[in-house]
Amino acid sequence: FIMLVLLFGMVVPTFSATEKDSLNVPFKDRIAIHTNSVGWLLMTPNLGIEYSFIQNDLKKVSALVHGRYNPASLKTYNPNYVYNIGGARAEVRWYYRTRYISQGEASLDSLECAKFGRFRNFWNKLTTRPYSLLARENPRKHRAYYIGPYLAFDKYTIKLAKTGYQGYSFGFGATMGYSIPLYHYKNGSAIDFELGFSAGLAMSMNDMFNYNADVDCYEYAGSKPLHLVPFPVVTD
Repeated sequence: FIMLVLLFGMVVPTFSATEKDSLNVPFKDRIAIHTNSVGWLLMTPNLGIEYSFIQNDLKKVSALVHGRYNPASLKTYNPNYVYNIGGARAEVRWYYRTRYISQGEASLDSLECAKFGRFRNFWNKLTTRPYSLLARENPRKHRAYYIGPYLAFDKYTIKLAKTGYQGYSFGFGATMGYSIPLYHYKNGSAIDFELGFSAGLAMSMNDMFNYNADVDCYEYAGSKPLHLVPFPVVTD
């Protein structure tokens, strides 16, 4: 998903390097407002609020609640195609940064790659101290990565083909992505661009219906009890 982040504070803030200093971060700098630009293109208004519990140069831990709602509009007829959806999503995010490396470390990486192959070199970057997510030194402050779990709930009425579906869905899984600042304000606030990816499982229960154009009404076509959705589902 693509998400535009409007912040009172920065999604990629710069604070003291000690975690104790995160307690002194003002409340306004802990709050970020999110909105998904793709949702607006699909005529689905959406808004999210993120609050940071821990925030410093090395990491950031936050909770995000995001909602969307595309209600049914008033019409004098029943449309053949329907897209009405409302839902909420909750995430816990752990932000971290990569770091700048010295020439000596870069040379050592080249030797490791030549000796053990590229996969070994990549594994070392993830597991050894200079690259460990828990030991970021000299961090890159222009970009932050995040990872964490999510829970989602949706109520929908969708008909984009012959058969329509109306029901509920529940999902959970993991999300990851990165955020970069697009524009900085003088007061320290910023507008950020965020790009992420989520993978998980979705359960759904729904009724099916067809549209009868002769009498301008929807006809019941069966039901499905709670089941695992067997195909990928687009979500925000």
